[in-house]
Amino acid sequence: NTQKLRKDNSSGFRGVSWHKRDLVWIAIITVNSKNIHLGSFNTALEAAKAYDNYIIKNNLEHTKNF
Repeated sequence: NTQKLRKDNSSGFRGVSWHKRDLVWIAIITVNSKNIHLGSFNTALEAAKAYDNYIIKNNLEHTKNF
């Protein structure tokens, strides 16, 4: 879970991507091979914070953004 971000990562944050149809940033985390949608956000920063908060709240060993 400490892999570098992919070169084609457009958000600059782990677990955050742009949703073209809805024109929002989404946060998704994979836990036990299952994707968990954490929500849609107006900014990539908000989505990254939601990703980190989920890691902290659930005491996961994923790499955080901040």
